[in-house]
Amino acid sequence: MKVILRGFFILIILFSGFMISRYVIDLNTNEQVLNEVNQIKEAEATIIEEEINLPIIKEEEENIESKVGSSYELDFSSNPNQALLELNNDFIGWLEVGGTAIDYPIVKTNNNSFYLDHDFNKEKNIAGSIYMDYRNIGNAFDDHILIYGHNMKNGSMFHNLRYYKDENFFEENNTILFSNLYETTEYEIFSVYSISAEDYRFELSFDKMTVSEYIEELKGMSLYQNDIPFDDESQILSLITCTYEVDDGRFIVHAIKK
Repeated sequence: MKVILRGFFILIILFSGFMISRYVIDLNTNEQVLNEVNQIKEAEATIIEEEINLPIIKEEEENIESKVGSSYELDFSSNPNQALLELNNDFIGWLEVGGTAIDYPIVKTNNNSFYLDHDFNKEKNIAGSIYMDYRNIGNAFDDHILIYGHNMKNGSMFHNLRYYKDENFFEENNTILFSNLYETTEYEIFSVYSISAEDYRFELSFDKMTVSEYIEELKGMSLYQNDIPFDDESQILSLITCTYEVDDGRFIVHAIKK
């Protein structure tokens, strides 16, 4: 009996060691992948900036009027998202949350499960990716955009959302920048709270209630208040991650497009 128990405990130790090792490897791999993605983003931004700031040659300036209305080939700027789309055709935008380390590409596919455990390169990874709800259209056409990410203990992904549990942080850092494939939009945070996964629901279409009514409902759930203007044309952006102060908990941050 003692031999069996000893063997059982050895198996548990070996399995635990394997899982810890895999966890560390996945975190390091995900960090490397995201660093590469950030380098591509910064390189593309530099190219676009250089193209925009190119000086106009005097001869071209003198001939510009004669070219208007004539037939000539237009010189379009490079698509800043081209390289990222070639790397992952599920790429749909970029998310930055002021005052935090949240600065990540966003992906979207036809379900909400794949990117729970796959990185930006679509490789299996425990850290997953920051991803948009499959029911969203994307590219600013939604009344309510939902974006998910893991609460990783090493501080990556959506771990920093927990800062919004502090009132001072909520008051001083309430700006989110969301860039879709065409433009960058600023959002202002108005509601943050923890809730059980069994108790929350998200409205994506507003046939049973208006956007304004829904925003009022979300404000009523918030830990703190930020009175900002809104109406039935307002667009909502919600960030969702896990939290541990309630069973099967979620911590949610809601913002309104400025």
